[in-house]
Amino acid sequence: MLFCDRPENVDALIGLPNLRRLLAEWLHHRNSLGRIPGRAQFPPEALRYILGNLFLMEIEGEGEAARYRYRIFGSNFIDGRGYDLTGRYLDEHPDEHAALHARHAYRIMQHKPYAMLGRRTILDTYGLPLQLEVLVLPLADEQGRIRYFLGGQYHSRIPVDQANQRRGEASYACAPAAILLEECASDPDLRRLLMDWENWRGDRHMPSRSDFRPETLGYLLGRLMLLDLEPGEPPRLRFRLVGSDIVQNRGFDLTGRLLEEHPDPAFAKTAPAIYAQVLATRQPLWVSLNLASEIGLPYRLEALILPLSSDGETIDKVLSAQVSYSP
Repeated sequence: MLFCDRPENVDALIGLPNLRRLLAEWLHHRNSLGRIPGRAQFPPEALRYILGNLFLMEIEGEGEAARYRYRIFGSNFIDGRGYDLTGRYLDEHPDEHAALHARHAYRIMQHKPYAMLGRRTILDTYGLPLQLEVLVLPLADEQGRIRYFLGGQYHSRIPVDQANQRRGEASYACAPAAILLEECASDPDLRRLLMDWENWRGDRHMPSRSDFRPETLGYLLGRLMLLDLEPGEPPRLRFRLVGSDIVQNRGFDLTGRLLEEHPDPAFAKTAPAIYAQVLATRQPLWVSLNLASEIGLPYRLEALILPLSSDGETIDKVLSAQVSYSP
């Protein structure tokens, strides 16, 4: 799971108290200064509560040529991993998968004052599952340019029975389109839709339903869904349009029904939380689900969920597309 959005939107998603405290301090400094805080606002003595789980990266170079060098690499990282990355670059990180995800997020964060929250399950050296949670925040120099990333990261033990249950749950990422295109969306039609959404959006936070015509989406038309957001606490999503391929494959038509009324128990359990992330972050979301048909045959569902807004700021509709694969 990867989120990259305004710090205020990330706050509610943080699970660990020390990471939440770090974000609260960053927000306090930003609000007091009226700008992105810098290194001076985070002296080591003020970070004792998290120092062993802290890292600081410096941006060297500009644009696509920029590299990221570790200036601080917490003692708990060194003890737990058996190596010290202080002074080394991100592209020298032994975990190439983690470095790739981080690099694309940092590219976005160089130009926008976003925070990044990542969470994933990993295995320790004995093959036992751990939950990793990481928060990364931008720091600026005297000219207001983002030149550092301050991060905190923790691992927590997951009981093996819980880890086994999680294998059947969703894999997802809620992030700017550029990150999803690089990291997640593999189906060519979903990638095309994501690029179309980005083009419709222009300089706005998200596009409007009036920015596209159904006939321009012929490559996905039978696999599209359009949902209306109904105000309330919490807001509810109602299916306005469900593609013919989806109706035929699932054997039911959800047009006019609420999201939580979906007859597939696995989908009904996971979908509200997934859509809630789109509403909270106003970012595109990619998801992959392992499900079973009515007769028990397994299949993988890959979907793209895209927010729409009449004014470019407030979500009033959600466009979703999905493709299914047999294992």
